[in-house]
Amino acid sequence: MANLASFLTFTLAYYLTDLGAFASSTIGQIIGITISYIYNSRKTFKKKLGRWKKVLYFSYYTAALLIVAESIDSLIASDFNPQFSWIVCVGLATLINYISVKYIIFKK
Repeated sequence: MANLASFLTFTLAYYLTDLGAFASSTIGQIIGITISYIYNSRKTFKKKLGRWKKVLYFSYYTAALLIVAESIDSLIASDFNPQFSWIVCVGLATLINYISVKYIIFKK
């Protein structure tokens, strides 16, 4: 659900505005990360985070967001399809993020 919201936001912002790939990706990812945090903390892991874990969570995702946005922008600048670029970059990030969230952030 979070990735779908992120993808739709990226696609709409990229094609319907003059924001460009980096900004469109960043906006989409912020929406996706917010949905993911709410869902993971309450449904998947059934755990509320303390203050320092929240700082770690959002610091990690801010860094990941910037890396993914820059990667998407670079692929598009190299004439890759915008949606393909998003799928490749976000797909890899999703795998890494799942491992980080499961074994570090929401570790019991």
